[in-house]
Amino acid sequence: MSAKTVGMLALAALCGFVGGLVSQWTERLSTPTSLQVVRAVRFELVGPDGKPLAYWGGSEKGIVLAFTGMGKNELAALGLQPGGRSPFVELAGYDGKPRAVLELGDGDKPVLEMSDAGYEGRVILGATATDAPSPLNDSWALRFRSPEREDLAAIGMFGDRGKLSGTLYANKKGRIWSAP
Repeated sequence: MSAKTVGMLALAALCGFVGGLVSQWTERLSTPTSLQVVRAVRFELVGPDGKPLAYWGGSEKGIVLAFTGMGKNELAALGLQPGGRSPFVELAGYDGKPRAVLELGDGDKPVLEMSDAGYEGRVILGATATDAPSPLNDSWALRFRSPEREDLAAIGMFGDRGKLSGTLYANKKGRIWSAP
């Protein structure tokens, strides 16, 4: 063999070797690696302008999946209250104030609280807590409240130690009517 042929074979082998290395390197860059666990404190979904639209992580409300939309306030949130003790769903007005909150209260009983911009807790539907919560308490009501958090009207079922009774209540300027 001539020196020219040996040189051509060596150059071809070297080019093949370099091509194989480049191929493996680019394949590793384009092929995602499979991860078993992804850990982070917070995940954010951002819009085209880079502003957050939603996040999943911790907040003063607990562990939440929250949607902010185009504003800065949370408009909807689903999560666990601080300490992971109770799940909740919250819908808020554009001002960020809660308008509807569904949560599990004492004894894991559901409570739906509806509000307006003026104050929280205007209408409450669900389990009611007593001054001394007990697993034997089985009271449920639809309550209408004043800004001072005073019940103005209620209809419900109240039970304690297996004894159930229905009630209807109205309070007009200090004059209270109730049945039975």
